[in-house]
Amino acid sequence: DVLVGFDFSNVHTSSEYRDFVDNNRQPITQDTELREAGVSGSVRIALTPRGRSISRLAWIPRRATPYVGAGGGYLWYRFQQQGDFIDVLNPRRAIFNDTLTSQGWAPSAHVFGGVDVQLYRRLFGTVEGRYLWASARLERSFEGFDPIDLAGARFGVGIKVLF
Repeated sequence: DVLVGFDFSNVHTSSEYRDFVDNNRQPITQDTELREAGVSGSVRIALTPRGRSISRLAWIPRRATPYVGAGGGYLWYRFQQQGDFIDVLNPRRAIFNDTLTSQGWAPSAHVFGGVDVQLYRRLFGTVEGRYLWASARLERSFEGFDPIDLAGARFGVGIKVLF
């Protein structure tokens, strides 16, 4: 099969420095958010026959069909950190509040595997695991930092209807 895919993810977490407090003895906190949206193309191969033909006009699907695949595409990301930061280079302004943002597009590659399971006559459920590779250079707010690693495992479920 040749596939075209779109996906979206968003994660938000709060954190604070463990070893430092501000001038009022309050925690130095930050909120970090990473949004991703991807567009991809893939090739998928069934590891077993999807069913069997019993005549020219009749076909019986298998109950479960495992598959593997690979592909590539582009991933848009937006990385933002908002809150208090420690400026180790400027002692007069040691703690400051700011919002740091980097966003852009990065090429991506992925491999995946899963199984289609028959739920009812023409209704199938799909369970899939995927690993995506992508990284991008951070924008000016993060000057001097390594590129952002956007790689990771992803899991999904879905529904298919045969026509």
